[in-house]
Amino acid sequence: MECSVASGLVPEGAKVQQSTITQADLETAIRQKSWTGKFSPALEAAYLSYVRQYHVGYLRSTIIPSLFIYNAFLIADYLLVPDSFGLTLMLHLGMVSIWILVVGLSLKNVHGPVVPQLLAVSIPILMIAQIMMVYSASESVAKEQYQYLAIPIVIYMNVVIRPDRRFALGASALITALYSTTLIVGSAPFSVKLVGISTIIAVAYLTLSANARMERDTRHAFLRRLQDEHHRNQSEEAANRDALTGLSNRRHLDSWVNANWERLAQDNISIAIVMLDIDHFKSLNDRHGHTIGDRCLEKVADLLSKNLRDTSDMAVRYGGEEFLVMLTAADLTTAKQFAERVRHALETMSLDIEEECLYLTASFGVMAGPASSHAIEELIEGADSALYNAKLSGRNRVCPPSRLRKKQSGDDKAAAAAL
Repeated sequence: MECSVASGLVPEGAKVQQSTITQADLETAIRQKSWTGKFSPALEAAYLSYVRQYHVGYLRSTIIPSLFIYNAFLIADYLLVPDSFGLTLMLHLGMVSIWILVVGLSLKNVHGPVVPQLLAVSIPILMIAQIMMVYSASESVAKEQYQYLAIPIVIYMNVVIRPDRRFALGASALITALYSTTLIVGSAPFSVKLVGISTIIAVAYLTLSANARMERDTRHAFLRRLQDEHHRNQSEEAANRDALTGLSNRRHLDSWVNANWERLAQDNISIAIVMLDIDHFKSLNDRHGHTIGDRCLEKVADLLSKNLRDTSDMAVRYGGEEFLVMLTAADLTTAKQFAERVRHALETMSLDIEEECLYLTASFGVMAGPASSHAIEELIEGADSALYNAKLSGRNRVCPPSRLRKKQSGDDKAAAAAL
């Protein structure tokens, strides 16, 4: 695409990779409600990249709170299974807490869609394993209440950590199997086993449903935000383009210079300016009308665009029939070669008007110099002065700068207007 989940599900700061996504892709996805499953390949890749930026940062931000809350439950361990409190301390502090910190430190350096998800779900799985180990080792009469501590961990995993649905489903299935197996092989009464297993299955189902709904909401919000940004980019693009020719306008040129000139100066990059003006354009407009004049401007703009070297060059409709081309990392010789190439191509090009072939010519002025010692205004003034000389010298030619004219006299201005 030319150019990126609102509702608070993904922060405003996250960026979207949108290079291959079009407005049609977005509208199709919204209309077909493909956000309830998976997007098209380009959209899905952008969505996963986008959410991954947020998810890893979010997981890292929850590590310390998770560590604190998890170890706060040592109070429940002490009250419910005091006979296994030594084992509890060893597992809490010597295994699970260390692993939580390892995951928190590792998330900063891991990449890809799989490893962060596996690391995230490994924490609640390890917590459940610790609870069921302590439950199996304890002989306390209150241990049947202790095993229900597994319930909030399932909620924490699917609603707070919120892994992708396949990881959430896999981890929930593993936790349910571990919990149920421990109860089945244990000595708990049948009623306790039935209630415990039924509860863990119900909680897993409900939290997986919530996880899926939140993912759908996130995907839909992603599409809407991407659509809004696309519209905003289109508006900005329109504001920076000349409506008739599609070239950059002076607003875009000024914006680009303000953003990049200091860097160009620091790197001592030479900038060349080519100014051109269609010869006898006023007479052409008067004779054939503005529609034909517009076609001529479009032809010239298309010719300039096709002759740009790369995206570092910029063609600008500078005003009326006047155009400006900025060549980055180019000297005066390069500017003259560019101007001659365009001049010759324009000279040999015709525009069919009913039974008449209309031939166009243009006059060119060029100026170049390092950004470190020339302001953009100076380069433009030099190219404009050279263009003025090309007009005075007979038109349809390329002129380098001679001297900058400080101030035109009234006669000079009248002559320039006539040209």
